[in-house]
Amino acid sequence: MVEVREALEGCDVVLLIMDATRKLDQRDEFAIQMLRHSSTKVCLVLNKVDLLRGGKSKLLPLIEEYKKLHQFHQIIPISALKRDGLDILLKESDGSLACRTALFPAGPDY
Repeated sequence: MVEVREALEGCDVVLLIMDATRKLDQRDEFAIQMLRHSSTKVCLVLNKVDLLRGGKSKLLPLIEEYKKLHQFHQIIPISALKRDGLDILLKESDGSLACRTALFPAGPDY
């Protein structure tokens, strides 16, 4: 676990991607607890929001539940399948990254 903690401190931002249709379990709570002890910004990405029955009436209480667990830098609901919210996710994650010198030479464009 020491390696995980050190890696967290070396990050600009952590994207915690959670399935909005699944209840939190012990592994999820453990991960959030580790993030709570880190000074790294954490953005919560709630995926599969298109599958929530009841739409926003189910999403808003879910967001409130997560807010009780951690003070997230951002909470971004998305549907990866339908590509909803991905533009917001990219914009917010890009804005959270620090400008630094490249650690590796630029590779070929794929």
